[in-house]
Amino acid sequence: MFERSCHSASTINGSGLLSIPSVYKKRINYTTYDGNGNPTEYLIDDLRKNSYIWGYKKNLLIAEVQNAGAGQIAYTSFEEEGKGNWIYNEAAVSSPTSGAVTGKSVFNFSATNSISKSGLSQEQYIVSYWGKKSCLVNGVGPTTTSVANSLGWMLYSHSVTPSSGVVTISSSDAIID
Repeated sequence: MFERSCHSASTINGSGLLSIPSVYKKRINYTTYDGNGNPTEYLIDDLRKNSYIWGYKKNLLIAEVQNAGAGQIAYTSFEEEGKGNWIYNEAAVSSPTSGAVTGKSVFNFSATNSISKSGLSQEQYIVSYWGKKSCLVNGVGPTTTSVANSLGWMLYSHSVTPSSGVVTISSSDAIID
């Protein structure tokens, strides 16, 4: 005995538009794209924002961030042409002879060099970085620290709420990657 199929087929009308039957529900909605046409933000079930970070001249996906919009995230390894939504002085970036963790470049803090991200909402964020010593994020030390790797770098993590929508990483002499 054969049962009758309950599926409904999509069709293309005379104007070339796709008609999708109402039994199908759109679950993912891509909302923001970069200059290369890569999606940078999307919604799942029109509720939960997720984001992508593209690198290597915007040709490769390097991270997917869940529960955050594209304007709420930042990333850099100090290697590429973009700053990954961070604000910092490029003159403080150098290539150390002893090696970096994530590439070839590091950021050298001084009393006048800091890294910041603005436009954030008043909620909790995680800021993490590799460093030879810890920095302050909005004036507070790290909440977690890893054991040093073979080159002496440690992974530091800070849980912070922005001050007036800004997160600032500072130190008088730290080097981070």
